Amino acid sequence: MKEIGAEPVIADALDAAAVKAAVGQIRPDAVINELTSLPRHYTPAEMKAAAERDRKVRVEGNINLLAVLRDAGVRRYLLQSSGFWYAPGPGLADESVPLISSASPGVEAGARTYRDLEARIGDAGNRVRRAAVRVLLRPRHLVHARGRYG
Repeated sequence: MKEIGAEPVIADALDAAAVKAAVGQIRPDAVINELTSLPRHYTPAEMKAAAERDRKVRVEGNINLLAVLRDAGVRRYLLQSSGFWYAPGPGLADESVPLISSASPGVEAGARTYRDLEARIGDAGNRVRRAAVRVLLRPRHLVHARGRYG
């Protein structure tokens, strides 16, 4: 990442003071939120076991990150959401289509995590900065070093 001018920062996303220190250390122009706590193997058992931990990292980590953006002067914020939770409908969906709000308990819990994240990024506009650019992506597929998921 350094070759392209990006500087990654490592901190415990659940530790608000650590997030504040990390963001304050580099005072970035932009922040890309890719917070997750996914299992190493995508088996049903491991996914189920990781679900609550992943939700906590995504939601609480996002809260901690949003809380420091304004003070750090961050003008651009990109949040990775998910395209797996769209409500059924005709044709292809895009980011303007709402996420499902009534489904089986497992689907509803997953969709609720992303609805919470997306609501917070919308609410953050006044806290971050009026000129801030907030981008929400709902990818259907992700490519990681370990392979393609989605």
